[in-house]
Amino acid sequence: MNNKTHYKKQIKKINESFFVFGIQPVIELLKSNHPVEQLILATETDGKIKSKILNLAEQKSLNVNGIQKQQMQRFTGPVVHQGVAAEIKSFRYIKEDFLFNKLLDSENALIVILDQVQDPHNLGAIIRTAEIAGATCIVIPEKGSALVNSTVAKTSAGAVFHIPIHQTHDLFILIENLKNKNIQIHAAEEGLQNNLFNTNFASKIALIIGSEGTGVRKNLKRIADNNVSIPQYGKVNSLNASVSAAIIIFEIVRQRNFRK
Repeated sequence: MNNKTHYKKQIKKINESFFVFGIQPVIELLKSNHPVEQLILATETDGKIKSKILNLAEQKSLNVNGIQKQQMQRFTGPVVHQGVAAEIKSFRYIKEDFLFNKLLDSENALIVILDQVQDPHNLGAIIRTAEIAGATCIVIPEKGSALVNSTVAKTSAGAVFHIPIHQTHDLFILIENLKNKNIQIHAAEEGLQNNLFNTNFASKIALIIGSEGTGVRKNLKRIADNNVSIPQYGKVNSLNASVSAAIIIFEIVRQRNFRK
């Protein structure tokens, strides 16, 4: 069995098609293993960009539908599409057994758990940060959370197609299972004396980022091994979920790669 066949068997498909739009997200989609239903390219597209997209489409044996740029919104809606869009039939969420049997083998595993982050822009931004920081996986709940859609793909600049994402029906049980695998659970919380710069992130870690309005839910904070906060010195308490996630994730990166 080759690696690609093995990977396909670990995929959970959500059967809701949508269009990915924008030059960078579409290019990243075409570079990934995600299947593409159709590719639409505006005839006015810049030559270099068109050539790159056509080359990637050829590698996937995709036919390209050329239309006028003003007609693109028939497929994408009223968005800044940059003259390119690709339809995917379903987004590929990884199955739980793939997460536990394959992804947690790394000594520096970093799982980013999003507890009911409902803004797709925040979800996309967190995915973009987690992917560039080398995180192992993103976990989101089936209910109460934004799902991967065209807005998430655009906001993540296509990073959503390069990092495994697991959708769980029960975050509480999943976190308990992670703890049984010796994963240290850190929950982000405001106003604690125990801040992230005093926290050791050397071991295998799962970081819980809470929702925009209420943060990490109490039942999840109770089972976390540690709750950490970001020091704040201004008068406005306004760090949103994606900014908070970026700060903590890159403190983890700093400790693991640049601590002397």
